[in-house]
Amino acid sequence: GLTKETDDRVEKYSKTMAASKKGKPNYKLRKPINQSFAKSIFKFRNMFKKGLYIHWIFPILKRDEFKCSMCKVNKVRLEVHHIIPYRDIFNLCCDKIGLKILEWENWSQDEINNLQKEIINYHTLEMGITVCVKCHAKIDKYRKDIKNTNTKLEE
Repeated sequence: GLTKETDDRVEKYSKTMAASKKGKPNYKLRKPINQSFAKSIFKFRNMFKKGLYIHWIFPILKRDEFKCSMCKVNKVRLEVHHIIPYRDIFNLCCDKIGLKILEWENWSQDEINNLQKEIINYHTLEMGITVCVKCHAKIDKYRKDIKNTNTKLEE
């Protein structure tokens, strides 16, 4: 696995985790999500992904020892793959709290905050795996057009 001495990403992640109490985000430091920054439902939906870093993405990277779960390579660009597609999770959470997706521009800030909490609560560690860019393109049908191979990190 990676250590602080061998890869500066581990130090960066550690600082991010230390900035929050017990792995929970410091909401005072984050800007609230609202519709004014998004020009489409797709951009708005993806704004909620940013809140997943501390709750879901970092713990999965840590669990998988900062290595691709498929090819076991480290020192490449790593991503966390949703086993259930994120757009489906977003839709399920909207349905659960009674929000109509087509009316997203009219949601109140309280409704948006409730949706964000629901999305975070829905994500469990079993719902994601760490993969490199190359393996992610193999398993995700929406990434088939990506021509990138693994981007090696400077040693």
